[in-house]
Amino acid sequence: MKKDNLISVGIVINRNTNLDLIKNLHNKLDNNYNYFEIILLEYYGIRKIDELLSNFTNIRVLELSKKVDFEVMHTALIENCIGDNLAILDLKHDSIENLMNMLDKIEKYDIVIGKRTKKIQTFFESVTSKIFYKIINLYIDTNIDSMYSDFFVINRKVINFITKNKDKVKFLKLLTFNNGFSKYEYDYTPLCKKSNKRSFFGNINFTIDILVNYSHRLIRSATIISLFMAVFNLLYAFYVLNIFIFKHSVAEGWVSSSLYSALSNFALFTILAVIGEYVRVILKNQRDTPLYEIVNERSSIALFSDTKNVDKE
Repeated sequence: MKKDNLISVGIVINRNTNLDLIKNLHNKLDNNYNYFEIILLEYYGIRKIDELLSNFTNIRVLELSKKVDFEVMHTALIENCIGDNLAILDLKHDSIENLMNMLDKIEKYDIVIGKRTKKIQTFFESVTSKIFYKIINLYIDTNIDSMYSDFFVINRKVINFITKNKDKVKFLKLLTFNNGFSKYEYDYTPLCKKSNKRSFFGNINFTIDILVNYSHRLIRSATIISLFMAVFNLLYAFYVLNIFIFKHSVAEGWVSSSLYSALSNFALFTILAVIGEYVRVILKNQRDTPLYEIVNERSSIALFSDTKNVDKE
Protein backbone atom coordinates (compact mmCIF):
# COMPACT_ATOMS: atom_id res chain seq x y z
CA MET A 1 0.00 0.00 0.00
CA LYS A 2 1.31 3.42 -0.95
CA LYS A 3 2.16 5.97 1.73
CA ASP A 4 0.53 9.39 1.76
CA ASN A 5 3.32 11.57 3.15
CA LEU A 6 4.82 13.99 0.62
CA ILE A 7 8.43 13.13 -0.24
CA SER A 8 10.94 15.43 -1.93
CA VAL A 9 14.14 14.03 -3.43
CA GLY A 10 16.84 16.50 -4.45
CA ILE A 11 19.61 15.68 -6.92
CA VAL A 12 22.41 17.87 -8.27
CA ILE A 13 22.98 16.87 -11.87
CA ASN A 14 25.65 17.57 -14.48
CA ARG A 15 26.49 16.42 -17.99
CA ASN A 16 27.67 13.03 -16.75
CA THR A 17 24.46 12.23 -14.87
CA ASN A 18 22.83 8.99 -15.96
CA LEU A 19 19.21 9.91 -16.64
CA ASP A 20 18.19 6.24 -16.59
CA LEU A 21 18.88 6.26 -12.84
CA ILE A 22 16.46 9.16 -12.46
CA LYS A 23 13.83 7.15 -14.33
CA ASN A 24 14.43 4.18 -12.01
CA LEU A 25 14.14 6.48 -8.99
CA HIS A 26 10.86 7.88 -10.29
CA ASN A 27 9.40 4.41 -10.77
CA LYS A 28 10.51 3.36 -7.29
CA LEU A 29 8.94 6.41 -5.65
CA ASP A 30 5.78 6.04 -7.72
CA ASN A 31 5.36 2.47 -6.49
CA ASN A 32 5.71 3.46 -2.83
CA TYR A 33 4.29 6.98 -2.43
CA ASN A 34 1.14 8.75 -3.57
CA TYR A 35 2.77 12.16 -3.35
CA PHE A 36 6.37 12.91 -4.24
CA GLU A 37 8.59 15.26 -6.22
CA ILE A 38 12.04 14.88 -7.73
CA ILE A 39 13.98 18.16 -7.79
CA LEU A 40 16.80 18.27 -10.33
CA LEU A 41 19.27 21.10 -9.80
CA GLU A 42 21.38 21.93 -12.84
CA TYR A 43 23.91 24.58 -13.74
CA TYR A 44 25.02 23.57 -17.24
CA GLY A 45 21.75 23.38 -19.18
CA ILE A 46 21.13 19.70 -19.87
CA ARG A 47 18.50 19.48 -22.58
CA LYS A 48 17.92 15.74 -22.12
CA ILE A 49 15.84 16.68 -19.09
CA ASP A 50 13.07 17.78 -21.44
CA GLU A 51 12.51 14.11 -22.13
CA LEU A 52 12.01 13.42 -18.43
CA LEU A 53 9.55 16.30 -18.09
CA SER A 54 7.47 15.09 -21.00
CA ASN A 55 7.39 11.41 -19.99
CA PHE A 56 7.30 11.54 -16.17
CA THR A 57 5.22 13.42 -13.64
CA ASN A 58 6.34 15.06 -10.40
CA ILE A 59 9.70 16.27 -11.69
CA ARG A 60 10.93 19.82 -11.09
CA VAL A 61 14.04 21.29 -12.69
CA LEU A 62 15.82 24.25 -11.07
CA GLU A 63 18.44 25.91 -13.26
CA LEU A 64 21.04 28.08 -11.55
CA SER A 65 22.64 31.04 -13.27
CA LYS A 66 26.13 29.74 -12.46
CA LYS A 67 27.97 26.98 -10.66
CA VAL A 68 28.11 27.49 -6.90
CA ASP A 69 29.52 25.56 -3.95
CA PHE A 70 27.95 22.16 -3.21
CA GLU A 71 26.67 23.32 0.18
CA VAL A 72 24.88 26.18 -1.58
CA MET A 73 23.39 23.77 -4.12
CA HIS A 74 22.05 21.62 -1.29
CA THR A 75 20.70 24.75 0.41
CA ALA A 76 18.88 25.64 -2.82
CA LEU A 77 17.27 22.19 -2.84
CA ILE A 78 16.25 22.54 0.80
CA GLU A 79 14.76 26.00 0.38
CA ASN A 80 12.76 25.06 -2.72
CA CYS A 81 11.33 21.67 -1.71
CA ILE A 82 7.66 21.28 -0.79
CA GLY A 83 7.80 17.86 0.85
CA ASP A 84 7.29 16.82 4.46
CA ASN A 85 10.64 15.05 4.13
CA LEU A 86 13.57 15.82 1.88
CA ALA A 87 16.26 13.41 0.72
CA ILE A 88 19.45 14.57 -1.00
CA LEU A 89 21.60 12.03 -2.79
CA ASP A 90 24.15 11.51 -5.52
CA LEU A 91 22.81 8.77 -7.80
CA LYS A 92 26.32 7.79 -8.83
CA HIS A 93 27.52 7.47 -5.23
CA ASP A 94 24.33 6.40 -3.40
CA SER A 95 21.93 3.58 -4.22
CA ILE A 96 18.17 3.91 -4.61
CA GLU A 97 17.59 0.93 -2.31
CA ASN A 98 19.46 2.66 0.50
CA LEU A 99 17.38 5.77 -0.15
CA MET A 100 14.12 3.85 0.30
CA ASN A 101 15.39 2.35 3.57
CA MET A 102 16.32 5.80 4.84
CA LEU A 103 12.91 7.19 3.90
CA ASP A 104 11.36 4.48 6.07
CA LYS A 105 13.59 5.51 9.00
CA ILE A 106 12.76 9.23 8.77
CA GLU A 107 9.25 8.56 10.10
CA LYS A 108 10.77 8.15 13.59
CA TYR A 109 13.65 10.64 13.44
CA ASP A 110 14.36 14.23 12.42
CA ILE A 111 17.51 13.33 10.49
CA VAL A 112 18.70 10.13 8.85
CA ILE A 113 22.33 10.50 7.83
CA GLY A 114 24.17 8.10 5.57
CA LYS A 115 27.31 6.89 7.35
CA ARG A 116 29.78 5.31 4.97
CA THR A 117 31.42 2.05 5.98
CA LYS A 118 34.33 3.07 3.75
CA LYS A 119 35.35 6.04 1.65
CA ILE A 120 36.22 5.60 -2.00
CA GLN A 121 39.10 8.07 -2.13
CA THR A 122 42.68 8.37 -3.21
CA PHE A 123 45.36 8.41 -0.51
CA PHE A 124 45.75 12.18 -0.86
CA GLU A 125 41.99 12.75 -0.60
CA SER A 126 41.84 10.53 2.48
CA VAL A 127 44.62 12.47 4.23
CA THR A 128 43.17 15.89 3.44
CA SER A 129 39.70 14.75 4.56
CA LYS A 130 41.06 13.65 7.94
CA ILE A 131 42.92 16.94 8.35
CA PHE A 132 39.74 18.87 7.49
CA TYR A 133 37.63 17.15 10.14
CA LYS A 134 40.42 17.37 12.75
CA ILE A 135 40.59 21.14 12.24
CA ILE A 136 36.81 21.57 12.32
CA ASN A 137 36.40 19.47 15.48
CA LEU A 138 39.26 21.33 17.19
CA TYR A 139 38.24 24.90 16.42
CA ILE A 140 34.46 24.57 16.56
CA ASP A 141 34.41 22.31 19.64
CA THR A 142 32.18 19.73 18.03
CA ASN A 143 32.46 16.15 16.86
CA ILE A 144 31.45 15.52 13.26
CA ASP A 145 32.18 12.00 12.10
CA SER A 146 34.36 12.01 8.99
CA MET A 147 32.38 9.02 7.67
CA TYR A 148 29.18 11.08 7.44
CA SER A 149 28.21 11.68 3.82
CA ASP A 150 26.11 14.21 1.91
CA PHE A 151 23.48 11.49 1.57
CA PHE A 152 20.75 12.33 4.10
CA VAL A 153 17.02 12.66 4.74
CA ILE A 154 15.54 15.44 6.89
CA ASN A 155 12.02 16.26 8.00
CA ARG A 156 10.15 19.56 7.80
CA LYS A 157 11.32 20.71 11.25
CA VAL A 158 14.95 20.54 10.14
CA ILE A 159 14.11 22.09 6.77
CA ASN A 160 12.52 25.09 8.50
CA PHE A 161 15.53 25.44 10.80
CA ILE A 162 17.97 25.54 7.88
CA THR A 163 15.90 28.01 5.84
CA LYS A 164 15.67 30.39 8.81
CA ASN A 165 19.43 30.31 9.33
CA LYS A 166 20.95 33.47 7.82
CA ASP A 167 24.58 32.37 7.65
CA LYS A 168 26.08 33.04 4.23
CA VAL A 169 28.40 30.08 4.68
CA LYS A 170 26.25 27.04 5.40
CA PHE A 171 27.94 23.88 6.62
CA LEU A 172 24.88 21.62 6.68
CA LYS A 173 26.52 18.85 8.71
CA LEU A 174 27.29 21.34 11.46
CA LEU A 175 23.87 23.01 11.29
CA THR A 176 21.76 19.88 11.39
CA PHE A 177 23.72 17.42 13.51
CA ASN A 178 24.48 19.63 16.50
CA ASN A 179 21.18 21.33 17.32
CA GLY A 180 19.25 18.80 19.37
CA PHE A 181 17.54 16.98 16.48
CA SER A 182 16.97 13.26 16.80
CA LYS A 183 19.37 11.48 14.47
CA TYR A 184 19.72 8.01 12.99
CA GLU A 185 23.02 6.86 11.48
CA TYR A 186 22.38 4.64 8.47
CA ASP A 187 25.40 2.52 7.61
CA TYR A 188 25.91 1.91 3.90
CA THR A 189 28.60 1.25 1.33
CA PRO A 190 28.94 3.81 -1.49
CA LEU A 191 28.67 2.58 -5.07
CA CYS A 192 31.71 4.54 -6.31
CA LYS A 193 33.28 7.99 -6.07
CA LYS A 194 31.07 11.04 -5.79
CA SER A 195 30.18 12.76 -9.04
CA ASN A 196 30.44 16.21 -7.46
CA LYS A 197 33.63 17.03 -5.59
CA ARG A 198 35.48 20.18 -4.60
CA SER A 199 38.96 20.83 -5.86
CA PHE A 200 41.88 20.92 -3.44
CA PHE A 201 41.90 24.72 -3.34
CA GLY A 202 38.11 24.70 -3.08
CA ASN A 203 38.42 22.58 0.06
CA ILE A 204 40.95 25.03 1.51
CA ASN A 205 38.64 27.98 0.85
CA PHE A 206 35.68 26.13 2.31
CA THR A 207 37.64 25.23 5.47
CA ILE A 208 38.67 28.85 6.00
CA ASP A 209 35.08 30.02 5.47
CA ILE A 210 33.78 27.55 8.08
CA LEU A 211 36.42 28.51 10.66
CA VAL A 212 35.76 32.22 10.24
CA ASN A 213 31.97 31.92 10.09
CA TYR A 214 31.34 29.38 12.85
CA SER A 215 34.19 29.78 15.33
CA HIS A 216 35.62 32.58 17.49
CA ARG A 217 38.66 30.51 18.38
CA LEU A 218 40.59 31.73 15.36
CA ILE A 219 40.33 35.36 16.41
CA ARG A 220 41.02 34.30 20.00
CA SER A 221 44.25 32.75 18.72
CA ALA A 222 45.12 36.14 17.24
CA THR A 223 44.41 37.74 20.63
CA ILE A 224 46.72 35.26 22.37
CA ILE A 225 49.47 35.97 19.84
CA SER A 226 48.97 39.70 20.47
CA LEU A 227 49.26 39.26 24.24
CA PHE A 228 52.33 37.06 23.85
CA MET A 229 54.00 39.64 21.65
CA ALA A 230 53.07 42.41 24.14
CA VAL A 231 54.80 40.46 26.93
CA PHE A 232 57.73 39.74 24.64
CA ASN A 233 58.06 43.44 23.88
CA LEU A 234 57.98 44.29 27.58
CA LEU A 235 60.68 41.71 28.37
CA TYR A 236 62.70 42.97 25.45
CA ALA A 237 62.46 46.51 26.85
CA PHE A 238 63.86 45.26 30.20
CA TYR A 239 66.59 43.45 28.29
CA VAL A 240 67.55 46.66 26.48
CA LEU A 241 67.61 48.61 29.76
CA ASN A 242 69.85 46.00 31.42
CA ILE A 243 72.24 46.06 28.49
CA PHE A 244 72.31 49.85 28.66
CA ILE A 245 72.98 49.86 32.45
CA PHE A 246 75.42 46.98 32.86
CA LYS A 247 77.21 46.94 29.52
CA HIS A 248 79.84 49.57 28.82
CA SER A 249 80.46 48.51 25.28
CA VAL A 250 77.21 47.75 23.43
CA ALA A 251 77.41 45.84 20.17
CA GLU A 252 75.49 47.00 17.18
CA GLY A 253 72.78 44.43 17.99
CA TRP A 254 72.06 43.33 14.48
CA VAL A 255 71.05 39.77 15.48
CA SER A 256 68.66 40.72 18.28
CA SER A 257 67.04 43.55 16.33
CA SER A 258 66.62 41.38 13.26
CA LEU A 259 65.12 38.56 15.33
CA TYR A 260 62.75 40.93 17.04
CA SER A 261 61.65 42.46 13.73
CA ALA A 262 61.04 39.02 12.22
CA LEU A 263 58.92 37.80 15.13
CA SER A 264 56.95 41.03 15.31
CA ASN A 265 56.23 41.04 11.61
CA PHE A 266 55.17 37.39 11.76
CA ALA A 267 52.69 38.14 14.54
CA LEU A 268 51.39 41.31 12.91
CA PHE A 269 50.81 39.73 9.53
CA THR A 270 49.13 36.68 11.14
CA ILE A 271 46.75 38.95 12.99
CA LEU A 272 46.10 41.01 9.87
CA ALA A 273 45.26 37.83 7.94
CA VAL A 274 42.73 36.74 10.57
CA ILE A 275 41.17 40.19 10.88
CA GLY A 276 41.03 40.43 7.12
CA GLU A 277 39.00 37.22 6.94
CA TYR A 278 36.54 38.49 9.54
CA VAL A 279 36.19 41.80 7.75
CA ARG A 280 35.51 39.85 4.55
CA VAL A 281 32.72 37.88 6.22
CA ILE A 282 31.21 41.06 7.72
CA LEU A 283 31.20 42.76 4.35
CA LYS A 284 29.75 39.65 2.71
CA ASN A 285 26.89 39.54 5.22
CA GLN A 286 26.21 43.28 4.89
CA ARG A 287 25.85 43.00 1.14
CA ASP A 288 22.87 40.68 1.68
CA THR A 289 23.21 39.22 -1.80
CA PRO A 290 21.50 35.88 -2.53
CA LEU A 291 23.58 32.71 -2.36
CA TYR A 292 22.16 31.53 -5.66
CA GLU A 293 19.84 32.66 -8.45
CA ILE A 294 17.31 30.43 -10.17
CA VAL A 295 17.02 31.60 -13.76
CA ASN A 296 14.54 29.00 -14.94
CA GLU A 297 12.15 26.46 -13.45
CA ARG A 298 10.23 23.73 -15.25
CA SER A 299 8.07 21.03 -13.76
CA SER A 300 5.74 18.17 -14.44
CA ILE A 301 4.19 18.13 -10.96
CA ALA A 302 0.94 16.21 -10.70
CA LEU A 303 0.28 15.48 -7.04
CA PHE A 304 -2.92 13.55 -7.40
CA SER A 305 -4.09 10.39 -5.74
CA ASP A 306 -7.19 8.26 -5.59
CA THR A 307 -7.06 8.46 -1.82
CA LYS A 308 -9.04 11.37 -0.35
CA ASN A 309 -7.99 12.99 2.90
CA VAL A 310 -11.60 13.29 4.11
CA ASP A 311 -13.02 10.86 6.64
CA LYS A 312 -16.50 9.50 6.02
CA GLU A 313 -18.97 9.79 8.86
